[in-house]
Amino acid sequence: MTKPQTKSKDEIKKLKELEKLQSSRDYANGFKISNKLVKNYPKSSEALAWKAYFTYAKGQGPNKDEALNMQKEAIKLDMKSSTTWRISAQLYKEMLDYKGALRCSVMASKLNPTDVNLINDIATLNLYDKNYREFLKYTREVFDKTPNSYSIVRFLFALAMNK
Repeated sequence: MTKPQTKSKDEIKKLKELEKLQSSRDYANGFKISNKLVKNYPKSSEALAWKAYFTYAKGQGPNKDEALNMQKEAIKLDMKSSTTWRISAQLYKEMLDYKGALRCSVMASKLNPTDVNLINDIATLNLYDKNYREFLKYTREVFDKTPNSYSIVRFLFALAMNK
């Protein structure tokens, strides 16, 4: 594991752009940009994680092993990056491997415990896994951090599911 480097403004801008491309499901452009980013910043774990994600998403099946190997390399580059773990969780979700996504999300949450969206994802993944006790635990955590109508209803649902 190497020491994480500080990011340049260009790298930060490109990483944010990759996040937007992932949200809009523009895999072809995401793949191009992530490739360039890895060439310019070969020690960037986030760039490599995005490249793994877009490699899989662009071609699905045949690129699975290649994407998983890249994702593992990205984590080895910086095991303490919550963003790299979160991107890895997104890759596993794309592969419909919800247990793998849950493991990566929990690691990301340990490194960044204030990210409510991440905690919300963990709650949802626990619901997919039919682990209602953990679903209740994480839903309660979301409710405590953001007491809005959505989190209240979701917490009540979690209470009902846990009986």
